[in-house]
Amino acid sequence: MKKLLSMILLSLMLASCDSIEEINKKYNLYGNWTGEIRYEIMSENDYLIKSMIFSDDSKKCTVYTGLSFLNSIDEENLIVRVSGDNQLILTEENNNRTIYTLFLTESNLDSFEMKWNNHTKIEKKHIPDKSLSMKMNRVAIDWN
Repeated sequence: MKKLLSMILLSLMLASCDSIEEINKKYNLYGNWTGEIRYEIMSENDYLIKSMIFSDDSKKCTVYTGLSFLNSIDEENLIVRVSGDNQLILTEENNNRTIYTLFLTESNLDSFEMKWNNHTKIEKKHIPDKSLSMKMNRVAIDWN
């Protein structure tokens, strides 16, 4: 029974890797992404910003959270998992609990919708909303 369960888990893990590779080829996720939400906290021009950097194989992602009036950021090193057609979730390495959900669309490869629950230190301290959503945009780097 244990061998059968191990074989099933191994095949699921391999299938998951293939799906991430397929999504990476389809959407070219690697690189930098950013998004922001405007809030009136200290002034009417404040905003929450999220920046993401996917690894070259898109299996890992670092998410940075900051506020326009703070000099500090929260950093999360997360694992990317497939959660359905055109949908990814970001989790901690040894935990399957969803932290972020990414909704990808084939019509626009330079942006995606991201949803999450208020959870970082910065968010808990300054953002009143419990459920958040943001459009993430690809960061284009001009070397000229």
